[in-house]
Order: sequence, then structure tokens, then C-alpha cells
Amino acid sequence: MIAIAALVGALVPFAAGVAGGPSHSNKAPRWRTLTFSDETTTSKCIGKPKTPICAVETFRACFKRSQIELCRKAFLNGESEKFHLGYSSPESKSEYTIIKYQTIRHVPANLRDVTWIKRGDVRVDITARSCRLTRDTCAGEPTQSFYYLTRHVGGRWLISGYSAYDQPE
Repeated sequence: MIAIAALVGALVPFAAGVAGGPSHSNKAPRWRTLTFSDETTTSKCIGKPKTPICAVETFRACFKRSQIELCRKAFLNGESEKFHLGYSSPESKSEYTIIKYQTIRHVPANLRDVTWIKRGDVRVDITARSCRLTRDTCAGEPTQSFYYLTRHVGGRWLISGYSAYDQPE
């Protein structure tokens, strides 16, 4: 899986072209919150990956809450068993905003044999930041950007690949 993530990460600029390029608006980002508790988490679909965004939120909650069963619900082919969950403090929260959501319409011939990207997959890019749960917002904290490739399989969306990447300045 690490090799796939590294390969996917190396192809971030390419994958943006595959998906049709970034889509941005001039609106301020809507920051969503992820905590250990469903009551203080923005998403109401964690554990139910019925959309690409729900799959991403379920997958991120797996790591935030250290609950491997959430990874198993969100990751393609049950590969989540390879994940090692570290400690995450219930005293912290993550905030994230969706910066891109695009359907993959074309995959070049040289990538058609790989399993992590297929025509019809949906790419979801987010920017995330973390801080103490007691703060109103994590504004001003360092951010990280991630992208997730999701695929519709058997009535639900699953993560087929993901990677962190640097946002251009």
C-alpha cells in the first residue's frame, strides 16, 4: 500500500489533468470538524460510505478515532488490515475543507492496467488542520493537503488510493 501511495503521490500533477484540472471558487472555504464524538463531528455519514465524501470522512475518522473497522468500511478490497493506527488524542479535533471534487473521465493508456485509478472514479481533495478541542477554530494552524480516489462498488463508495501532497503557493 505504501508503494501505491508513493506512486499516486508522484502522479498528483498528472492526476489533476486526468480529472480535468482543479476547480476553485472565490468563496471562503467551509471548514468541517472531525472529533472522537459523532455529536461534535460535522459529518453524519461516518461508517456509511454512500457518497465519495462519506467514504473520505469514514476513512479519516478511522485514523482520528483509532477504529480499524471504519477503515475496513471505507477502503477497497479490505486492504485496511495493513493500516497501523497510532494514538490520536480525544482532546484534539481535525478541521478539513473540500477543495476539489471531480469525476475521472479519461485515464491514459499507460495507466489503464493499474487498479487504483479507473474511469468513473471520483477524486476528492481536502485541506486539513488540527488543534485542541477547546478552541473554536483551528485557523492559523499548519495545513496539509490530501487527495483520495474513490470508486463506486456494490452500492457504496470506497477509497482506492490516497496521498498527501503540497499545495502550490
